Amino acid sequence: AGANLNVSTNWDTGGNPRAFLSSGGTNSLLNAGTLTKTGNFATNFDVPFTNTGTFNVNEGWVFLTAAGVNNGVFNIANGRTLRFDVSFTHGVGSALNGPGAFEFLGGTHLLAGPTFNPNAIAYFTGAAATVTGSWTSSAGMGVYNGSLTVNNAAVFNAGVTFNGGTSSFNDAATLNGTVTFNGGTLSTLGTTTFRSEEHTSEL
Repeated sequence: AGANLNVSTNWDTGGNPRAFLSSGGTNSLLNAGTLTKTGNFATNFDVPFTNTGTFNVNEGWVFLTAAGVNNGVFNIANGRTLRFDVSFTHGVGSALNGPGAFEFLGGTHLLAGPTFNPNAIAYFTGAAATVTGSWTSSAGMGVYNGSLTVNNAAVFNAGVTFNGGTSSFNDAATLNGTVTFNGGTLSTLGTTTFRSEEHTSEL
């Protein structure tokens, strides 16, 4: 038993607060069109989710609680959050767009290159995440638990917070915004540059 739901055109989740829950068997959700989350409440995706189209979180919050793949686009509206509770594969050319936020709570995440340029703030709160390509961020980033590994050059043009966990930069890292360090472990193999209006310092 089980069900496979394919979205190939446009679909609005409407008023169902728990739209995609597994009831046993083999279940899956494939979005190859446009899937839009509305309604000011949280929605769990408790089935494997493959996105090759566009997924818009316009209202409320979305928690991805089953493993999945993103080879398309996630658009998160201002004040909204898309949370990854388990492992997810983020393919080359996939996009994470704001101005809302992405939270990596659990699982393992490979954010494939050659570039990773989200224009949404990214929170790492327990997952093990690796960014393989270069990373340019205009929206900020925070590491609170888990681990973040960046294997290529990274430029952060907004605020960065290190509050726990392990952060590893294996190439050059430039932090142009406010840097807050409250805990955790920060390791750098390349040149790390902290910039302000008054001065520039390097590690």
